[in-house]
Amino acid sequence: MKLERLQFAVHPSVHNDWLKFEEDYWLPWLRQQPGFMNKQININAGVATNTIWWKDKPSWDRAASKKEEIGALDLKMHQLFGSKVTRLRAF
Repeated sequence: MKLERLQFAVHPSVHNDWLKFEEDYWLPWLRQQPGFMNKQININAGVATNTIWWKDKPSWDRAASKKEEIGALDLKMHQLFGSKVTRLRAF
């Protein structure tokens, strides 16, 4: 199993809208990726940690290689939220 973690700074004024964006855009995309197992979001003091479970590292690698699709979703997020949502790190 491979765990992916992404952290975002999420301004309180867009917290609920950002969670809806995650549910409406990112989760459907993830569900289409072979090897995707689950996703969980925890928010604490304005920092959201997305934990994504993959069947194995090759599954994660295949999904991560879809740069155009990922870029389009990142652009959509930026258009909707601007600087109110910022990716802090991926690990």
